[in-house]
This record gives sequence, structure tokens and C-alpha cells, in this order.
Amino acid sequence: MWKRRTRSEAKTASRSSRGRRSCGRGPSPAPPENVVRWLDIDLPEHGFGFGVLHILCSVPKLKDGVPGEAKTRFWNAILQAAEARLHEPFLFVGDFNTGAHQLDETGKTFVCAEHFGKLSACGWTDVWRHHNNDTEWTWYSKLKGGARGNGFRLDHCFATPTLLLRVTSCRYSHVEREAGISDHSIAIVEVKNRQAKVLRMPGRD
Repeated sequence: MWKRRTRSEAKTASRSSRGRRSCGRGPSPAPPENVVRWLDIDLPEHGFGFGVLHILCSVPKLKDGVPGEAKTRFWNAILQAAEARLHEPFLFVGDFNTGAHQLDETGKTFVCAEHFGKLSACGWTDVWRHHNNDTEWTWYSKLKGGARGNGFRLDHCFATPTLLLRVTSCRYSHVEREAGISDHSIAIVEVKNRQAKVLRMPGRD
């Protein structure tokens, strides 16, 4: 239950949290038409930052464009940022709506699967796959009549080399999806902060 703070309580909390507050990185690196799908956060107290992503499906298309064009533009921005942040302690988390063919899906339907592969090729690590060898689906398509269709692993966590050393685990919680709270499973990443404590950070569902 949330409680509305009084003005004096808010001022006290602000003073006590100085130097420990999370903060954004400025304008989103996302294409202008999809800036709401990317949020960067820095955690100075814990010594790393993370970007929450909600990557598009192959639709909708840009005006006068082709299906998948908007998603490709978004992925190109991610890869550009990934190159620039490679040597920082940083994590990308969220609903990627993308994965590896015949690995994160049973078929070959993903749009921008080659972009997904480039994220690993440029030095980032798929944290869940780094810590797990099995197959888990985080989202299921629906057939006519509401029956469950094919499974996909759409929700990912990618870490830079310096942050990977501090990641102790990455797992999915399927309880929320199975209860109907969300249509996605939740990715949970545990990261050691600089005081060797474990910081649990749920990914976007």
C-alpha cells in the first residue's frame, strides 16, 4: 500500500538520499518515434547502470515504410549504444521481442534476429544463457479460441564484461504470467554491489 508523503516528509527523504539516488542519463538514445520504449537509469551507489528496453514487434511500420523498419531502427540505436557503453558496468534488460532462431523459439520467425546476435558479437553477454543451459519460454502466442500456442524467450538481460563479473544469477519467475498478472515472465538478475552485497533487480515484465 502506498502512502502519500507530506511536503516535510518529502524534503527529509530528499536530504537523506543525496548521493544515493538513481538518475537518468539524459535524452533517450531511441529513435524519436519510440523514445518511450527506452529508459536509462544510473545507480551511483551500486556502481552500475541499466537500460530498460521494450523493443517493438515487426509492426507497426513507419509511415511510408516497410514492416520491420521501425524495429530495425530501434535495434540499430541499441547496437550503437552497446558499442559506446561496452567498457562501462551496464545492463540492458527488458522485452526484446527478439531472440535467436531455433533457440529462443522453435522456428525462425524473429525479425532482427541478426541484430540480436550482433549484441553478443560486440562483447555483451546474454546473462540468462550464461547461467542456464536449459530452455525456458517467457511468452506464449495464442491460438484461435484462446488456446496456448508456441513458446518464445523474449525477455532478456545483457551485461557488459565489467558488470558480468558481478552478476551472481539470472532466472525467470513464471508465477506472475501463469496467474495472469502479465503475459510475460519476469527476469530477475542478482548483481553484487561494490560492498559485496547482492542487489536483486527484476527485469521488465
